[in-house]
Amino acid sequence: MKTKKVEIKVEQGIHARRAAYITKISNRYNCSIYFRRNDLQVNAKSIIGIMMLALAKACIVEVTTDGVDEEIALEEISQILVSNFPNEEML
Repeated sequence: MKTKKVEIKVEQGIHARRAAYITKISNRYNCSIYFRRNDLQVNAKSIIGIMMLALAKACIVEVTTDGVDEEIALEEISQILVSNFPNEEML
């Protein structure tokens, strides 16, 4: 099991399109992926769960992965939470 605290650095926060992208990427991995903010923990493979966290810029989220490819999943998902993509409108 791997855990990492990540500060949301995306200007728009985690909006619906980015949440959908996160769930798409999360479902590629053979491991459990959870986000925790305050007392609420959600499955990162669920767009509704991610949206429930209301992750605005500067929020801190704890990302936990557990399974076969937990390390690479943790790094890729963490990167999505902090990076503005060149084609942000694509998300």
